[in-house]
Amino acid sequence: MNNKNLLKSISLRDMDFSNFFYECSAFKEPILITDIFEHFYEMKKWSNDYLVSRVGSKNINVNTSDNGFFTLNPETGEPYFSSTNITIKEYINFIQQNNMESKMYAQQISILKELTELKDDLKILDYIPDKYIEFVNLWMGPGGNTTALHFDGANNFFVQLWGKKKFWLYSPKYFYSLYPNSWISKAPHVSQVNPENIDGVNYPRALEIEKTEVIVSRGNMLFLPAYWWHQVYSINNNISVNIWYKPQLRQKLVFAYFHSCLNSLFNNIENMLTKVKRLFYT
Repeated sequence: MNNKNLLKSISLRDMDFSNFFYECSAFKEPILITDIFEHFYEMKKWSNDYLVSRVGSKNINVNTSDNGFFTLNPETGEPYFSSTNITIKEYINFIQQNNMESKMYAQQISILKELTELKDDLKILDYIPDKYIEFVNLWMGPGGNTTALHFDGANNFFVQLWGKKKFWLYSPKYFYSLYPNSWISKAPHVSQVNPENIDGVNYPRALEIEKTEVIVSRGNMLFLPAYWWHQVYSINNNISVNIWYKPQLRQKLVFAYFHSCLNSLFNNIENMLTKVKRLFYT
């Protein structure tokens, strides 16, 4: 893969603060937005100690990978890692003691359903119309973890509240060059390519595409448009919040969208046939 220039950035102070949601939604490519804490200062206090004081007794599912690489089995949709239910306090104590060696990662913990005590700190939500918001999640863990290359069918405000993460980004135009799992698989949004070590024999087109790299540090936010491919690296102990919201019609005019639609159709037919079989054979 060929390297591309680092991602463009803009300070929130240089945007129309009250209208930043619509400004970002007009961007066709990812952009790094800096100085988030100047306006959303409630999120500046987030740290491991703060989370323990607010929601330390709450139970969450924490994933563990033997090698720190988090991805899904395309045949079953199940993760190639195990999951443990522990309190946030127990989890934070563990990663503070073990840090890079723990290979544990709290992924996609719903703030709106599981950690409602934290919602008041997210004043950023006041500037995003409710009708667009789909999910608001907490991500936290030590350094050394990697989320495999994939795309999401939603726009993403990814806010880094502690530590750093690195994103490798790829345009939706490279859909077939990144060899997604089949649309009949259980993980159609995940690439078969590991961009760190490309198998040029089986995935030759992946050798020719460009990637964009960005480091998202504390107090910065990455706006990631729907259907952009990304592989994510946790650089050190980190806390992040992401807000997924619905894509616009123009964003759906990409192969990834139709790939996902075929998968949904296939799953619906498969589920219907399963119900019919149960009806006649039970």
